[in-house]
Amino acid sequence: MKKIISGLITLILAAVVIGFGYKYYHDTYQGQDAYAIVTESPKKTATKDDSGKVQAGLYSYTYHFDWVLADGTHRQMSYDLSGENPQPVAVGKYVKAKVSQKRITAGPSYVDLNLIPSKAQQALK
Repeated sequence: MKKIISGLITLILAAVVIGFGYKYYHDTYQGQDAYAIVTESPKKTATKDDSGKVQAGLYSYTYHFDWVLADGTHRQMSYDLSGENPQPVAVGKYVKAKVSQKRITAGPSYVDLNLIPSKAQQALK
């Protein structure tokens, strides 16, 4: 009887862990197509690591985007464009990226207005 109960408890714990793991993965890494218009031209700054130490030879631009999903809902997220010689994103251009609940998983890259879904176009204007 003890083996059956311990087996059931193990099964329930495994299901809970798998459930939380799936939710974390989905919220963090499963991105949807999102669109934004570049409205700012940030300053080029020296890139810093997590401890605040300046990384030699690396520079960054930090953008604050109001992303619009295909259904017209909004998500506000920042994006750091960094590298040895990063090229800033042009103001007034439309960009597309994969955006999850927590981060930008891919992109952004330029996109033509006519390739943006109509609900997203309306929300961007």
